[in-house]
Amino acid sequence: MRREWTQALRERNWPQLERWIKQDADPSLATTLAEAADAFDAKPDRRAIKRLLFLLEQRGIRPDARPDAATSESATAEPAVPSVWLLRPGVAQTDFAIFEAETTVFRTVTIHGRAITRASQRSVTEAPTVSDAVPFPYNVFCRRFRDARAATDRLPLICGSWRDHLHATEATDSHPADAIPAGEISDADAIRAIVFGDSDLARWRLELGVVAPLAVEISQLTPENLQDRKHLNGLFARAAVPLATDEWRAEHRQRLSDLLWFRDRTDPDSAAPIREVRDELTANGADSGYVRALVEKTFFLFLQSLRAQREGSGQSAARSRDRKGKR
Repeated sequence: MRREWTQALRERNWPQLERWIKQDADPSLATTLAEAADAFDAKPDRRAIKRLLFLLEQRGIRPDARPDAATSESATAEPAVPSVWLLRPGVAQTDFAIFEAETTVFRTVTIHGRAITRASQRSVTEAPTVSDAVPFPYNVFCRRFRDARAATDRLPLICGSWRDHLHATEATDSHPADAIPAGEISDADAIRAIVFGDSDLARWRLELGVVAPLAVEISQLTPENLQDRKHLNGLFARAAVPLATDEWRAEHRQRLSDLLWFRDRTDPDSAAPIREVRDELTANGADSGYVRALVEKTFFLFLQSLRAQREGSGQSAARSRDRKGKR
């Protein structure tokens, strides 16, 4: 795929693509358009691509035929299962790497929240070495990819044809970390200590704007209430309830399960705290100490952000006054 084609498709520049077809119809453009069509869900976009393919067909150019599993000689053979790796889970994203030995194609995909934000694909000459990663079940990944694909408004173009390759027939909602035995449910204070102190969880937070209403409410408290830890905990807990919807809790439980699986495979001794947090969220739902701790942490980060903005504004004003004084 030429770089200019990718740019035109990303920008939905259909007139430019049509000009290229009329000036110099490249046979590989037909295949590129056919594969890209799967990445566009809007009807106007799909109609535009269909028109471009029609123009190419008038010039005797058709897309390369895709392998048909129903008629392929190897249809009865059991397809080789690609290797999948889960990379170290990030703050709000999960990265996977996929290698197909039969085609020697290496893919990567980033799922941020519930949507796909980045993807890549390249051919390799040998099986790749994926650092800071652990093996992940292919059928579990396929379900994750399908759900993320459905939730993504603007899918990376390279993902358009991936549905033909990521085809586990027994894709499942289960997570490999579900097999790790649960322990006793910890109290909210113990969970707070883990969320604030764990090397990975310490970086997890909510969107800063989510706690803006809470900041207004706390700014109106009396000095006595500001010093009352129990009162503040009640405010954090109350603010957490509307945030922790079923969908939100499912997403965070999945992220915690990813981290738990990674820790269990790389450093089993460090997996126990993550398991505690996952199990406490599962047991207590919206009343979870995990949710409350995230709200509290995000609130203090929000205050730091406001303070930094005020300091930056003050410094800018001082520099402006200095410049005016020198004139």
